[in-house]
Amino acid sequence: MVPHTIVCEPRLVVYKIYNGFWSFGRPTVEELRHDLRAVLMKHHWDSDRSEAQVRAAWERGERDRFYPPELGWPAPTA
Repeated sequence: MVPHTIVCEPRLVVYKIYNGFWSFGRPTVEELRHDLRAVLMKHHWDSDRSEAQVRAAWERGERDRFYPPELGWPAPTA
């Protein structure tokens, strides 16, 4: 059996597969960090805060687009 490490995107889409043993073929923590950063940048529209579209939405006060409602912040106003 060859151990595998799988990096998945949302909805369990496979982004990258590493296969190998302890001494070779395994991803380092830095490689996994780079992979996860690439996946987040691909799937979050606000990953680059320097883009004009993202800055404009922030300046208009569209905070609900930046913070997912399932996290509960910012609190809904009545």
